[in-house]
Parts: sequence; structure tokens; C-alpha cells
Amino acid sequence: MNPSPDQNTMEYKGYTATLEWEDDVEQWSGEVQDTWGTVIFQGDTIDDTYQAFRDALDSHLLACEQENEEPRLSNRGLVPQLV
Repeated sequence: MNPSPDQNTMEYKGYTATLEWEDDVEQWSGEVQDTWGTVIFQGDTIDDTYQAFRDALDSHLLACEQENEEPRLSNRGLVPQLV
């Protein structure tokens, strides 16, 4: 994959992350969509940002596996409710 800043998204392992350029710190920041918990990452260049995305997602997936938790939201946009 060749990440493109004009698309403002990246994909890895079936997950999509949204990107935003942060003028105040002159870095890309991103957030993985449709995961339990928040998975964020940053990078100075688009290549660094893509690597940070892969590292952050891999860490999230490993943590979910170790805790026997589902890493992905099952219903887009829905928040689980405690009963």
C-alpha cells in the first residue's frame, strides 16, 4: 500500500484509519476506526505515520487476543450497553 495524504485514510489488516494534519505540532495524527477502545498514532511523514498505524493496530490486536476480547466493533457506531 502507498498511503496518500490527500485521501485522509489508510488501511491495514482490514481496518481503516482516518488521518489529519496537525498544524500546531506539524505531524500527522490518526485514529483506527471501528475498534473497541481508542487506537491512535502519529508520524512526521506519511511513511512514518503508516508504520505507526501498523504498530498501534498490531499492539491493539495482540492485547485483545491476550485478553480474549473482540478487537472490532460488531455494529458500526453502536456503543455497548451494560445490562
